[in-house]
Amino acid sequence: MQANPDFSSILADDLNFMKADKKIIKEYLDWPENKKQMKDELATAKKLADKEEAAKLIYSGLVYTYRAFDKYDTYSPFRLMLMMSEMLDMRDIPYQFVVTTDYENEPLDQLIYNGNTSWLIKTEGGTYFAPPTYQGTTAGLLPACFQGRRAAVVNKLKGDKSQSDMVTLPQSTADDNVNQVTVNASIDGMAMDIERTESLTGAMKESIATIMTDEQEYDAYDQYLGRKKPYMERISGGAKKGTTQKFAKEREEQQDDFKEEIKAYHDQAAASVISSEILNTGINPSEPAFVYKTRYTMDGWVKRAGSNLVVSAGKLIGAQSKVEGSDRRRTFDVNRRCPALVRWNITINVPSGYQVSQESLAKLQQQVKNSAGEFNATASIEGNRLTLAVNMRYNKGDYPASQWQDLLQIIDAADEFTTRQVVFKK
Repeated sequence: MQANPDFSSILADDLNFMKADKKIIKEYLDWPENKKQMKDELATAKKLADKEEAAKLIYSGLVYTYRAFDKYDTYSPFRLMLMMSEMLDMRDIPYQFVVTTDYENEPLDQLIYNGNTSWLIKTEGGTYFAPPTYQGTTAGLLPACFQGRRAAVVNKLKGDKSQSDMVTLPQSTADDNVNQVTVNASIDGMAMDIERTESLTGAMKESIATIMTDEQEYDAYDQYLGRKKPYMERISGGAKKGTTQKFAKEREEQQDDFKEEIKAYHDQAAASVISSEILNTGINPSEPAFVYKTRYTMDGWVKRAGSNLVVSAGKLIGAQSKVEGSDRRRTFDVNRRCPALVRWNITINVPSGYQVSQESLAKLQQQVKNSAGEFNATASIEGNRLTLAVNMRYNKGDYPASQWQDLLQIIDAADEFTTRQVVFKK
């Protein structure tokens, strides 16, 4: 048997491929097509004094072009990065290639196959650009799958004579990955009317962003890039007719997607869904949060106890993880993907003629804090409004098995809070 080559030899092979592919990238059919579609942003990038902003514009233009106009079906993550490098060269924007692996593959310094690598770009200002890993990727935001990974920053791309430095890619903190949840709830008969707005930043938006339609995504790119002709004016004939039908179908399907989102959030289907909308896509780097709002009603959360009402207030933070039985014993490390912070600002309108006792308020207070993170909840009354402020923080994305019990305390606290009720006394 032959031992696997040292990772540096495999990395050298990868850099040889990079050099060879970059040399011929302008010969590909999609190069003139991409330049044509990106005429507006390339012109804008030339005028921008801020090179980092110019690079973000070029990256977003390329991602959008491949998403919407790739008539040759040529997209690959490597091709995207090479195309971007050529356009950065055109606009005299300094950069370096970066070679790494995502968290589903072996670390770069244990590389066994160069097909497992990903190519990134780092600009002079320290901004990283990676192949998009989710719909509506924000330019300059490093996806969670690459954070904290070992990487080679290429100082000189010269095939076998390439020079690079090994580094660890930046790791986000909980304050970078925030889900701000604002809930306004009121009681309508025996149902609860809920308006929930979520604003997600960093890695927190990676999974939910797929709820946007292609039409919403393309419109957001057109606005950010300042394209003089929006998407629908750039296509014609059968393509335009087919796209019009496709967009109409996606709008209908999105309402079903929001119903599923509500069901997943509460682990219970809504009695009715009144409205749902995306308020911001996060595509513009200056407004990076993905924001959506949905309004619906839930049954079974308001019950009568004589003349009083018992309200399942804790359910408003959504269903939380529950760890039971043998799963509570763990010897393996834990991967949560990223550090995270979830903040809930919840307001429940107290019906006329009812009041909240101090005893009920006390039951809505909770605090657990340890090395793994924190879960805390406070409650207050002002006029006819009951306000809950709830925070859940996970300090890390990866936890060693030795921290499992601390992590379990946070998980248990969040799950237990969902059972909390408040009594509105007549």
